[in-house]
Amino acid sequence: MNTVGDLLGHTEEELLATRNFGQTSLTEIRAKLDTLGLKLATKRGG
Repeated sequence: MNTVGDLLGHTEEELLATRNFGQTSLTEIRAKLDTLGLKLATKRGG
């Protein structure tokens, strides 16, 4: 991922499946996105 747009295209589950990306990272990213009025992608149908 190189841009915020790239990040927004992923769900929380996909991010947590990324190597060296854990709950703390997810919490920090959600907080920052919230200040920008942005959210991660919602769950994808399957």
